[in-house]
Amino acid sequence: MKKVFLTFDIDPDFFFLKNKKYKWKGFKLGVVNLYNSLNKKFKTNIKITWFLRIDNEIESIYGKSDYLYHKYYDIIKFIKSKNGLICLHPHLMKKINNSVWENDTNISSNLTQLRKIFKTTKKLKHIDSKIIRFGNFHFSQEILDFLIKKKVKVDSSSFPGRNDFLWKNSPKKPFYFERKYKISERFLNKAKDIIEVPVTTYRVKADYDKYKRLRYLDLTTKHNIFKKYINSINFSSNYFVSLSHPGNLFDYKIKHGLLGFGVKNFIKNLDLIKKKLARFSGNDVIFENFDYFK
Repeated sequence: MKKVFLTFDIDPDFFFLKNKKYKWKGFKLGVVNLYNSLNKKFKTNIKITWFLRIDNEIESIYGKSDYLYHKYYDIIKFIKSKNGLICLHPHLMKKINNSVWENDTNISSNLTQLRKIFKTTKKLKHIDSKIIRFGNFHFSQEILDFLIKKKVKVDSSSFPGRNDFLWKNSPKKPFYFERKYKISERFLNKAKDIIEVPVTTYRVKADYDKYKRLRYLDLTTKHNIFKKYINSINFSSNYFVSLSHPGNLFDYKIKHGLLGFGVKNFIKNLDLIKKKLARFSGNDVIFENFDYFK
C-alpha cells in the first residue's frame, strides 16, 4: 500500500510584492478551483493537508499574526468541508535593515515567537496546532523540546539531505525523535513523543541549473520537467509527501525555469505520479491527511 500526503504551505504568491504587502491570489482563487478539479478528475474528495502562516512577519505586515485566518476564513471553512486539514506553518524570522526578512536563528527569539504563536492559535477554530511545519525547514533541539512540552504530535520540517538545520543525515521515512536531538545517530523508536515526517525528495534539473539538484517533491513543477525526472523518486517507499504552494495554483502568465502555474499543471503531475505508484502497489494508493500520523 502506498500512502500519499498532499501538502500545501500557505505562503504568499512569490512574484508580487508591492507596498511591502504580499499577494495571496493563489490561496484566494486557487483552492476552490483545485478541489473542484480534483473531484472532476478523480471522482472523489482527495485529502490535502494545509499549513497556515501564523507568525511575526505576518504580524509586522498586517497588524496581527493570525491575519490570514481571519481574512480568508471562508476558504478555511471550505477546506474543512472537503475533509482538508489545516495545521501550523510559522516562519521564525527577523527583520534586518528595516526591510529585509531572514531566518532568525536566535534560540531565545524563536521560543518567544513560538509562545506567542501557540497562545494565538488556542483561540482559533479549525487549526490543528498538534501538527506543524516550520518555514524554510527551520529546526533546533530547543524547538523540539518546546514542541514536546506543547504536546505537538507531528512535525514535518525535515528535508533529508539538505545541509542545514541538521537534516543532512536525517532519514527519508517517518521517524520518532528521541528526546536528545541527535540527527546522525538517533531513531531509537522508544521516546515516541513526536513523529517527524520528512518531505519526499528527488533530483531535478531546472532550466536555469547546470546540474540536477536535490529538491522536495512539488507537484507544481512544470509538467515537462516533472515527467523527465520522476523516475529519480524512490518508489519503493510506502510514504510520499509532496509540498507545494497555493500561489502556483493561480494561472500566472509567467515563464519560470522550474515552476508551472495553474491547477491543470498540478493535476497532470498528480495523475502521473498516481499512475506510477499504482504500478508499484497493484493500484493500492491511498491519499491521507497528516492526522494519520497522530
